[in-house]
Amino acid sequence: MRPRPMTQQEPEGTRKHLHLDSRAGSIQVQVQRDARHANGKKDAGEETWNFKFDQVLDTNCSQQNVFETCMSDIVTGALTGVNGTLLAYGQTGAGKTHTITGKPREAAERGLCFRTVKHMFNEIDSSDSNFIVRMSYLEIYKEQLFDLLCGDVKKVVPSVFYDEHGTTVLKDLSRRIVRSEEEAMSCIFEGETNRVIASHEMNYSSTRSHCILTFYIEARHKKYDESVGLLTEQLTSSKINIVDLAGSERVLKTNSTGVILEEAKSINKSLSFLEQVVVALADKKRDHIPYRQSHLTQYLRDSLGGNCRTLMIACIWPQSTHLEQTLATLKFATRMMRIKNSPARNDKSSVCDALIVQEYKREIGILRAEIAHRDSISKFIEPTGDFVDIHTPYSQQQLLTLNRNVDEFLKTGDSSFVKPQSIRHVIAIQNLLRGRVNQPPPPVQMNTHPSSPVQMKTHPNLPVESKPLTTRPQVKPFTNSSDSETADIGIAEPHVKLVVDREEKFVEFKLSDMGRQCTDNVTAVKGDLLGLYTKSKAMKATVNEIKVQLDDLISNDSTRVQEIKHLKREYKNAIEKLKEIKSETMYSNQMLTSCRNKISETFETWIQQNYSFC
Repeated sequence: MRPRPMTQQEPEGTRKHLHLDSRAGSIQVQVQRDARHANGKKDAGEETWNFKFDQVLDTNCSQQNVFETCMSDIVTGALTGVNGTLLAYGQTGAGKTHTITGKPREAAERGLCFRTVKHMFNEIDSSDSNFIVRMSYLEIYKEQLFDLLCGDVKKVVPSVFYDEHGTTVLKDLSRRIVRSEEEAMSCIFEGETNRVIASHEMNYSSTRSHCILTFYIEARHKKYDESVGLLTEQLTSSKINIVDLAGSERVLKTNSTGVILEEAKSINKSLSFLEQVVVALADKKRDHIPYRQSHLTQYLRDSLGGNCRTLMIACIWPQSTHLEQTLATLKFATRMMRIKNSPARNDKSSVCDALIVQEYKREIGILRAEIAHRDSISKFIEPTGDFVDIHTPYSQQQLLTLNRNVDEFLKTGDSSFVKPQSIRHVIAIQNLLRGRVNQPPPPVQMNTHPSSPVQMKTHPNLPVESKPLTTRPQVKPFTNSSDSETADIGIAEPHVKLVVDREEKFVEFKLSDMGRQCTDNVTAVKGDLLGLYTKSKAMKATVNEIKVQLDDLISNDSTRVQEIKHLKREYKNAIEKLKEIKSETMYSNQMLTSCRNKISETFETWIQQNYSFC
């Protein structure tokens, strides 16, 4: 359970109805009793709700502490072959996206997805096993699936199936191979810029969709098996789901209208289906679990009651005006705790060197048999009784006969002239027919006598009714003549079109309200990039300076062990800061590209609105 920190705009005493005990992991909520149960009394009084959870985080808990408490063990388990899922649930504005994503430009405020990437690749770099990591980023917007890692965000066909370990697989969802922390960060930045975000009274940047970031991990662990005296290779596969659920909304509080209202309806409906699945899983007497009611529950089927270690962070807004939503979130989290999963290590196979060699020999034998079979069917018995390979060429006399038969077929249309006799014969007929089609017609032969009509010699293989093309007719150039003259030469009067000077209109667009907002965003991102480039240059100088000092100290006086350790620690910290600046620069570059694309799209819309007659 993670409560939203108190802001400066929040008045004092607004959280007196909610008591948090981080040590005991308990929450007590005092709410006004429902008047329907007051037995006719005007004042129904208050009722107290007590909740117990695995962990209640402090309101000032840092992002790093949240990762170490909630996500670190899941990542470590996934690297050994156990599936893991983390969900962020709560009302809109409670801090779900801040928990999952945070502020990408600030290293200290980055969320769980970025810290997962960093921790995962640190573990991979220090391991002796071989890993392959793939990534996918799925958005569920108004019950439609979208691939956020596709160049142009495309709609995904909801084709879900399950592998031999019960793991959910979406067929058309792209999976990118990432080989380093920087590549994975770049994929996350790209997906974040493609998400659907809107603003309402309770949240300035409210995500309007469910997003699921998934890491697919395949590992090869090698160890020596003393029982057989050979090197054993263990293959494991696992995945990590990081789910940022859209926040439940009360329309009376958000005052949503239009498209935002339709999005809110879809979000609340999807979350209702999720709660129905959770209630069904918690009831031991239920035989049917309604996973197929929504794409969200169907995709998370293995995470809810399946082969997975699942953890949910319930984000609450402990202000008195949101007690009703807070109480609903706490009740849902209590139901979620009743679900029992069955996580298990996903071992693909465990084989040793001798078995691998034996498998390779078996596969080579199969391939050799296929080659022999192919060679046997490539030879056919001709009508003469000869056993001839299909690639053996025909003699000159045989080719003349085939040519005469093809010509007769083209003249008469009688298929008996090209009746198939063998595969070799069919291939030869096809080649001859293809040569007839591709052969250019002979030039037109014209009688030079001026009084004689043009005599054309047509190609013998063309049908009788076809007319060979002679020369392109000469068309008079267009002149400003009368309509009758224009009609005589067969040219329609051109349509007059006003051409807009786009450069001039773009200057006008930048001065408009639509253009000013877009250009202000680009200017802000460029300013951030300039600052990051300056910081990167200074940090590189610091790293080089520390490296020179360290090399001089090691080469000249290696006995000063404490100073060497101190410089090594400083060098490592400087490298980490340089990596953080590099990832921030990468994110800002992605934002700059997104802002420029937004300017282009907005300019085209502005042109259509103001100069639609062009």
